[in-house]
Amino acid sequence: MSIRQATAADCRNLAKIHVEASQAAYRGILSDHALSTLPVKAFETVWRQNLANPNRTDIVLEKDGNIVGFASYGPLRDKDMDRENICELYGIYLVEECWGAGFGRILLEHALNDLVGRGFRESVVWVLKDNEHARKFLERNGFEVEGATRTFASSIRSHLEEIRYRREIEPFVPPGEPGASTPT
Repeated sequence: MSIRQATAADCRNLAKIHVEASQAAYRGILSDHALSTLPVKAFETVWRQNLANPNRTDIVLEKDGNIVGFASYGPLRDKDMDRENICELYGIYLVEECWGAGFGRILLEHALNDLVGRGFRESVVWVLKDNEHARKFLERNGFEVEGATRTFASSIRSHLEEIRYRREIEPFVPPGEPGASTPT
């Protein structure tokens, strides 16, 4: 298993994982029709734009030479918070077969360590209110509901409500080493 920076050559794989993970994660939240028609090609275009943005970081997790997940993060996009000290986790997506295997936490810790190294002290992440799987993951990893909400329209559902989670971040110390903490 390894983590590396995503490259333009990864766009197709990132798009496929993004679509497949969305289909699994949003089952029961979005209609089956909407999920079955998510366009990989459109996601590939979005990934080309994402990777061209110097203000964000996109990392991939490879297992046995195949990309099985990614994390995206960078500067805070919200204007109602301290943009100097708070960063944003834009998303973590894994193929469904890797859920519950600790890969999400590995991507999260890698991202947060990188952000701490850049001087950030807190992180936020927006999540669909109805996405219980993602919410439980965030809560297990120290994020708490911050209170802000937003609703937006998308091409696959008229109104989606998101809630913002927040967490203080500090350098990760592997379990068993001095200064290690136990996650709640």
